Amino acid sequence: METSIINRKEFPLLNRERINIEVVFTNQATPKKEDIKKSVAGTLKADENLISIKHIYSKFGESKAKVIVNLYNDAETFKKFENKKEKQVKAAGKPASE
Repeated sequence: METSIINRKEFPLLNRERINIEVVFTNQATPKKEDIKKSVAGTLKADENLISIKHIYSKFGESKAKVIVNLYNDAETFKKFENKKEKQVKAAGKPASE
């Protein structure tokens, strides 16, 4: 799986960076979020625990996907924003992995 950065945008008030990435996966199904997170962490040379995968957009028949990633500056900010999302998803009755 190959990853390449398309666009980066800094959000200083939120202590994070939004990164658009293109993932190429030849002759495979669309990778899982965990696999993409590991690949992105290697590409960005960042801690895997500070990365949040927001969306994975793939088209039928193509071996590439566009991925939107949030990279937080510290663990405290990550917990502040991402735990809220997990609580909302659990309250709706859906598993947190979706």
